[in-house]
Amino acid sequence: MLLILIVTVLASMYGFSNPSFVDKMSLKPYAISRYREYYRFITHGFVHADYMHLFFNAFTFYFAAQTAEMIFGVLFIPIYLLAIVVSSLPDYFQNKNNAYYGAIGASGGVSAVLFSLLLFSPWGIVRVYFIPVYFIIFGILYLMYSYYMSNQNTNVGHRAHLWGAIFGLVITLLLIPDSGRIFLEQLIYKNPFAR
Repeated sequence: MLLILIVTVLASMYGFSNPSFVDKMSLKPYAISRYREYYRFITHGFVHADYMHLFFNAFTFYFAAQTAEMIFGVLFIPIYLLAIVVSSLPDYFQNKNNAYYGAIGASGGVSAVLFSLLLFSPWGIVRVYFIPVYFIIFGILYLMYSYYMSNQNTNVGHRAHLWGAIFGLVITLLLIPDSGRIFLEQLIYKNPFAR
């Protein structure tokens, strides 16, 4: 977990002063499709646009990944890397003939890590701009917002956020089948509104 964080921070900081490095690492569907630069499916998750972009992804990753690593063990790193790839596929297929499209950031992988934890603690508290929100409520709003914004013309990877979150839920249910039962039990029996 720390290795991923360190590599991400160092690569991103190097990229802040080296645009050609970021360009070479970024998700460019046209370059992948035309020139078979498949490495871009993963490398784009290790560079960021600016310090704020890096901070939010690194901060969320740091706290969520500690627990996720305990849950998944040695599978954590492969799952994280696969999440970066899977979350980028919709943008790849939509833009593989667009020579001008590019994307960077670990948001898809970070969303996957975060949402894998939702199944184990739906009534846990997450802080959104320091405001405490129940995890399940945040999750529903996050998915709705990401879905809506993925159909808008912005330069934020909302589609990667959405598909990363979905991947995190699905891979957790597949690898840890009891997570579905745990989620339902937590949802019903730990519901703070039912007390």
